[in-house]
Amino acid sequence: MKYAIQKSSGEYKLFNHPRKAFILIALICLSCSVFAQNVKPYAVDLSNLPASNGKTVTYNKASKTFTVKGDAEEWKGISFYPAGGIDVSNYNIVRIKYNVPGDYGFHLGLDYEDDSISGLDEETYCPSYLTEMVIPLIPGQKKLKGINFSGTWYTEYEQFSVQSITFENVSNPQRTNINASDEAPVIDAATKGTFNDSLTAWDFVQTLGAGYQYQSFSFNATELDFGMDFYHPWGEPKLTKQFIDFVRNKGFTTLRLMFNPGHHFVDDKHTIDPRFIKELKQATDWAIEDGMNVILCGFFWGTQFRPDYNPARVRYEGIVANEKYQKQGEEFLTAVWKQIATAFNNSYDERLIFETLNECGDDLHPEHNHNPQENCAVCKKDFGIINRYNQVILDTIRATGGNNAKRFVMVESYGASLDALCSKSFKLPKDKAKNKLIPTFHAYLMGSVPENMKMFYTQGLKNNVSRIFSQLDKCYFSKHIPVYISEIGTLRATHLLEKINYVNDLMAEANKKGRSCATTHHFDGGFSSGDPGPTIRYYNGKTMTWEQSEYLDSYIYAARGERFPLSDEFIKKNEVKVSSIVGKNLLESPLEIKDFDKSFGLNPDLLVRSVPSKYKLELTVEKLSSESILQIGFVDAGGKWHELVTEKNVSVKGGTVKDGWCISVNDGTVTIAIDEKLAVELESAQSIGIGGKNVRIKSVKIVE
Repeated sequence: MKYAIQKSSGEYKLFNHPRKAFILIALICLSCSVFAQNVKPYAVDLSNLPASNGKTVTYNKASKTFTVKGDAEEWKGISFYPAGGIDVSNYNIVRIKYNVPGDYGFHLGLDYEDDSISGLDEETYCPSYLTEMVIPLIPGQKKLKGINFSGTWYTEYEQFSVQSITFENVSNPQRTNINASDEAPVIDAATKGTFNDSLTAWDFVQTLGAGYQYQSFSFNATELDFGMDFYHPWGEPKLTKQFIDFVRNKGFTTLRLMFNPGHHFVDDKHTIDPRFIKELKQATDWAIEDGMNVILCGFFWGTQFRPDYNPARVRYEGIVANEKYQKQGEEFLTAVWKQIATAFNNSYDERLIFETLNECGDDLHPEHNHNPQENCAVCKKDFGIINRYNQVILDTIRATGGNNAKRFVMVESYGASLDALCSKSFKLPKDKAKNKLIPTFHAYLMGSVPENMKMFYTQGLKNNVSRIFSQLDKCYFSKHIPVYISEIGTLRATHLLEKINYVNDLMAEANKKGRSCATTHHFDGGFSSGDPGPTIRYYNGKTMTWEQSEYLDSYIYAARGERFPLSDEFIKKNEVKVSSIVGKNLLESPLEIKDFDKSFGLNPDLLVRSVPSKYKLELTVEKLSSESILQIGFVDAGGKWHELVTEKNVSVKGGTVKDGWCISVNDGTVTIAIDEKLAVELESAQSIGIGGKNVRIKSVKIVE
């Protein structure tokens, strides 16, 4: 039975007449449309904008042009806040018409009266390649305090002009899709191409030399959608041939391009925006023209699983190694790699390499994400999923034929860790081509973030370098399988001569006879300044100059089996002199701990070259109850936690080892003997922690 609506005595009733119902609904829709058309747009009078914000932005009222100058990381904007605000109760969109002469657009901010609305939900990026944006207003909001225009992230200079900004009521309030594209798919049309068929992976890896990692194609933020303007969120100028020349002229011979089309899908079928692939192709072509090798590495992080991801603000697609999402992950990888392999085929010889994944893990299994455990049931399944992903990617690449049927492919394990690569759970995919697969992993032995940055190249780290290659000898080199370390790096703040010694040793191990191994050095993007900062950033993208050039030269020389000559003056200037800390109280003030609620973190770097080869850790303590205990432990270079009292040859005085992991103490002094082997481990640890229960720690000292 179909029903229509009939009004009687001020009320609406149902009646069964479908034709009348259709007419009534049509009239309602028509009246709504007429209402929308009859609402006069509100045009913002741009002449009311101030001529300057007093520091970083000027506004030319005649040309309606904004000029932005200032520090790359500060907010650079001008605001319009009329008295009484802006009444938007009759409107559902704001339309802005603009022009951008440069590479980057700008931000339009709508400051709603409702302070509970997130600042990111009030902000829209207007990309450089469009001239008009339609932005739906947040439903139910009646007033804006004002609007603002600001330059984009991490740029020091730009200009943009705004012709008009109007509030309107339209029948279909849809946001402008800045990722929409009507361009044809990118297809490598060459029917045949050159390729060194006789070259094996073992021999090929030894020709790769020093690698440079460029990361702007891997942008995957959750804050805002920047469309094709994806360089500046990394703090980069738009990529140019000049920059590729800059990298090649330094001595780098391989370019690793991580690509992440996560923001650049134009439909629900995983179709990548052709403009994105064209940009990737252009960068590849520039490098190939310079005689470089190029690694195209898939970077498909599961950003959409982050708690702060808002699909209304940013549309994103990625994968995780998780049983629940495996099927869609395989569909995703098949679609993406088919498009990449189709766009890069016969026109490219063996110097173009594909790399399957980049640090793929299980974001839904956070306790072991990127650090899988063999004894974990979830991790075992995830290993199988990673193996399957690699097989799907390889099969997809090979199926496109041509040079891709024999192209070298780098294969990464769970989380890009060495232990995962050498795990019995990891399997290289089956390949129709012979001797074309290259296992790969990442190694940041001196730290990749400030929290685990190493200032010194210690004996423990040196031992760890040797251990890594001994492990590779057993798992791969002895089987005549090469290995590529597709990311290494050190932070700029690390002592210069220390990391030069480290990289010399690392590359010397890689180049030893009986091994086939090469590396890529990771670089953070950004405009670097005189402050080294906690970044892996050794160039200034604005001035095209290198920072700490001796370190980079040392890496490049070492990658080809040579030693870069450092002057005596340089060595003398950069040698780090360390004073003894023996007998000094390392605790600034007494620490009172009730129930593991506080702890003292001892920086392992303090123990480097400042203490004897063996020593005692001495703590002066005071009991706060009848049961007072100390807990002392460390996280080793591999990320594993150790209770200090369980280590070999450790002896304790002034307290009793309790339950095999802590020390029951009395008032007075507790000493723990540290032998030579443990001393090396401690100075190379990621962290050392001292905590407890019902105890006051008065001092912490190293004594002989």
